Amino acid sequence: MKHFSHQHALQFSEDLKEEDGVLCSGCEQHLFGSAYSCTKPSCNFHLHKSCIELPQEIHHKSHPEHALTLFPTPPYEEHNEFTCNACDRTGTAFTYHCKDCKFDLHVKCATNLPDTVKRFSHEHPLTLLYSSPYKKTKHGTDKDEDVVYFRCDACLGTLDENCWVYYCQKCDYGTDVRCAIVEDSDNDEEESGEYSELNTLMEAQMKHQQHMQRLQIQMQMSRQNAQFMASLSHSLANLV
Repeated sequence: MKHFSHQHALQFSEDLKEEDGVLCSGCEQHLFGSAYSCTKPSCNFHLHKSCIELPQEIHHKSHPEHALTLFPTPPYEEHNEFTCNACDRTGTAFTYHCKDCKFDLHVKCATNLPDTVKRFSHEHPLTLLYSSPYKKTKHGTDKDEDVVYFRCDACLGTLDENCWVYYCQKCDYGTDVRCAIVEDSDNDEEESGEYSELNTLMEAQMKHQQHMQRLQIQMQMSRQNAQFMASLSHSLANLV
């Protein structure tokens, strides 16, 4: 098939392995199992089926003034990246973009964030807000103003006032988008792509640690065998 984001034809594949470390060229998330891959062997381009099916234009509640258009690469000539207005993290692949406002969203932020999440660390559900619950309070001039920054109660990082947050108004408790999704206590992997990714990374790390432990044991056994052989040779030499 052909996709507007890539110059070559794509072919459906089901043999991508987790250990290959392949990233989706659309959402930049880990990809294994089934995918659409470029038919050119030298072209490392892959897409999730869900990224293939993304609409090329959407209307999002966070940006009601204009429609957002799907761009296959960041539309900024001076930089080959964009900063997501939802999570404040950079991206280098697909973006939902408003050219009038220079507004950008990762495809996962635009299409895959639930309206509410439940965290183990808080008793109430957190609601998605499209800006900080704290706003600047100005006193006459731009230079004379009080700025209250939103601080994530999970990672303690501060956020720009226009970034999205998950928030409990009753308790004045909130997190940034990433922290909320990683610890969604419903454990719903379909709603939380990042939670699934975290589990995958942890499993890969455990496999790596087990592999390193096996190598260490093998090295110790080799050293012991070498020492034994050296001792045996020395004993035989003394006997002669």
